Amino acid sequence: MARRHVFRVTNEPDLNRHQRRLAGELLFKLGHHAQAVKLLGPTIKGEKGDADALRTISAIRCKYEDFLGARQDLVLASKLDPFIHEVSNDNRPTVLLVRCAEGCFLNAVRDMETGITERLRKRGHFSTDEFISIDDFNVILYDMVKGFTPSPEDIPKVDMILNTASDGDSNGPLFPWMSEMLELFAGVPVLNHPRQVAKTTRDRNALRLGNIPHVLFPRTQNLGYNGHALSFLNKLKDEGFSFPLIIRIPGTQTGITVKKLENSNEALDYLVSKEGADEFYVTEYVDCKNTSGRYTKCRCFFIDGRFYPVAGLSSDCWQIHSGDRYRIMDKEPDTQEREKRYLSDPEDFLGPEVFQALHDVRDVIGLEFFGIDFTVTNDNRLLIFEANASMRHNFDHADNFPYTRPYLETISWAFNTMLRRRCGLT
Repeated sequence: MARRHVFRVTNEPDLNRHQRRLAGELLFKLGHHAQAVKLLGPTIKGEKGDADALRTISAIRCKYEDFLGARQDLVLASKLDPFIHEVSNDNRPTVLLVRCAEGCFLNAVRDMETGITERLRKRGHFSTDEFISIDDFNVILYDMVKGFTPSPEDIPKVDMILNTASDGDSNGPLFPWMSEMLELFAGVPVLNHPRQVAKTTRDRNALRLGNIPHVLFPRTQNLGYNGHALSFLNKLKDEGFSFPLIIRIPGTQTGITVKKLENSNEALDYLVSKEGADEFYVTEYVDCKNTSGRYTKCRCFFIDGRFYPVAGLSSDCWQIHSGDRYRIMDKEPDTQEREKRYLSDPEDFLGPEVFQALHDVRDVIGLEFFGIDFTVTNDNRLLIFEANASMRHNFDHADNFPYTRPYLETISWAFNTMLRRRCGLT
């Protein structure tokens, strides 16, 4: 009924700008993207109040792979209205969440339970949805644009700044500007300062962390690509890489561009399929299958210096993702028992040398929040897959694996407690 009513209203010839805006946003939420753009587009006059409509149009463009247009709309919206007051209550401390408008996208994502489409930020940032309690804090979002300085009268008074830009590749070029902009908030503490985040790229981590005792971080290099596949293969040989190896496009997460290449023919096929890419991360492949014939990946968070176990996954494939819970772990109880042991007593499960090595990594990384994906090799070394803040915290699998919920809740509590402590509330 709501859908029919909105379509009837949109056909009215004398809708004012405000009515078109409301109807367009509702059409977007109902999944009628073309009609939403048709209504929202003519309402945009380049004024501060247009920012929200631009963000919605940006999300729609992204969904239909108009990435250039999506980014242009998001940047313009961020210039028109860089500060979004998400939660406001004068009795609570105010946290400013800093993001790089040029280092991410908004996407139109449909909730499978409600059927409602929402704007969801993708790429280069970590989500605070399960970290920050709105009962404790006001939250202001700051979408930062390189070269653009907000008007002094627009800059809010805040008690703490949390940089959620987490990818040193996609956001790295913007971090010097972000550091400069943070000086506008003189004396305000900054968590995950961009200068530290910039050091967590895969190649820099390989150099920094590989020398820590009991740590194995596979050799990783960022190699430029000029579109000539055979030339790139020669470069791999010149740099001392041999097959098998792992390749990915910098700035991408969740394994969408990652592939294990067994030989030069596979490498040629991969390079041809990635037309337009101008650089790749190349990583030495380390066979880390355990004595039971399984691959494993543990994840931990460090929050305000303290260790928190997140997950302990098992798979029959070297590239492990949370989906392996349903492909492997729900059918093999011993893999769940293994995860329970890791979550309940990680130091005993990992052993003192590996547990200490994780803390040594923490000291080098130097962020208030970040995660490590790792396994323990058969010769008892800490093999690190990645270490950065680009890691999700969610309860997506807690209902199906209920033993994980208490540990996930502890993580949410720990992050929120860190913010409370930094604001002087505890």
